[in-house]
Amino acid sequence: MRFVVFFVLLSALFSGLVSAHAEDSSEVQSCAAPVLSEATIPLWQFGALAALFVAGALVVGLGLSLKKPVALAGVSLRGLHVAVVGAVLVLAAAGVYASGPGFNFKTGFFEKDQHVHADIKVFIQGQAVNFSEARFQSTAEHALTEYIHFHDGRSNVVHLHASGVPLSYLFGTFGGVLNASCIQVASGEPMHCADGSGVLKVGPNKLKFYVNDQIQADAGEYVLKDLDRLLISFGPSGQDVSGQVASVTYEACIFSGKCPVPPGYDLHPESCAS
Repeated sequence: MRFVVFFVLLSALFSGLVSAHAEDSSEVQSCAAPVLSEATIPLWQFGALAALFVAGALVVGLGLSLKKPVALAGVSLRGLHVAVVGAVLVLAAAGVYASGPGFNFKTGFFEKDQHVHADIKVFIQGQAVNFSEARFQSTAEHALTEYIHFHDGRSNVVHLHASGVPLSYLFGTFGGVLNASCIQVASGEPMHCADGSGVLKVGPNKLKFYVNDQIQADAGEYVLKDLDRLLISFGPSGQDVSGQVASVTYEACIFSGKCPVPPGYDLHPESCAS
């Protein structure tokens, strides 16, 4: 009996994790508010709640299966009493989780606590990647991720809503890869690797990464800061990329409200998803 109760409650836990905070694209959320479809609590807190729920489920099952009273700290407890204690633990864990922002299994554990912007350009063998294409754009109807994204058809400004999200995560939302030596812009695109070990054998090429005109080591691990100007360039090791560095725009400050909006500039109101 206790095993049946335990598995029923455990099934309820996991079904709740998937559906309790599912994304509702019909509701436009404020960027300053928690995003229900993605994590806004630390992993250790979620783990503690899950452990409390499982422990409570076990205690409920144990209580319902007890035939005789048990002594605990000098107090005689019947099976019903034990089951009630377990039920309180289950309800406490479920209540705390339900009242908080929760998380979605499709996303990571990042805390959504900011809204910053950076200018970015990506070049593959001298050709600029056009992030204004629909497959790279996050919209209210098709939110690739609410953590970090492009939107409004713009190719040069990336929007970041959470702490600790690396650039590799952005490329991952396109089905691509970004690390210290390789870049794959999106799913179905070739993998370009500096050592020639990728899908596309490229020979003596290099992945270069610049932040505010200064070369950096690992583009994939980098977490952008407000008003950063980022260049990712894959091409010949000896290639002069100064022109590419200079091509990175200075528009992030407009979206962050830290410089005037130029006359005629089409600045759309922002939501978290789009």
